[in-house]
Amino acid sequence: MRFCLAILLASMFVFSCGATDNAEWEAGVAKVKITPSHFMWMSGYGGRT
Repeated sequence: MRFCLAILLASMFVFSCGATDNAEWEAGVAKVKITPSHFMWMSGYGGRT
């Protein structure tokens, strides 16, 4: 058990050293209309009421 804990702590240290780089994160937001323009029969949902 101690061996696994030591490996876990060592790997966390190694992988966290690379995270200090000045990495740039990009994010985006969008709005999309997904409502169908015409009537659509949705069969199979009758038992859910």
